[in-house]
Amino acid sequence: MKQVKFPAFQKAFLELKGEMSIKEFAEKLGMANATVGYYATGERIPNALGIARIAEVCGVSADWLLGISPVKERDPQKAQRRLLRELENAEICIRSVMEALHRHDTRLSQIVRQKNKEE
Repeated sequence: MKQVKFPAFQKAFLELKGEMSIKEFAEKLGMANATVGYYATGERIPNALGIARIAEVCGVSADWLLGISPVKERDPQKAQRRLLRELENAEICIRSVMEALHRHDTRLSQIVRQKNKEE
């Protein structure tokens, strides 16, 4: 088994490829089937022009494609909107957990008071 040359790139590349076949993805990228196959298996990595082409066609940042940044989107405003949505979702989850803990604490207090009355 051949060693993957750049695992971060391969992972991002395969994510972009998704369920497409090598042929379909190669057509989308305007690259040779063999080239896309080598990138998918990690046997080869693209040069700077190849990275730029993949990033442009797929609408992702080159930094994300190279594993430098966790921000996938090329458009900073789009990335900012996505991050804000994620923060809002996290806030909703935290609020829900806090409410559940409060209910649990209230119920536990009731049980303790009941036990104390019985004794």
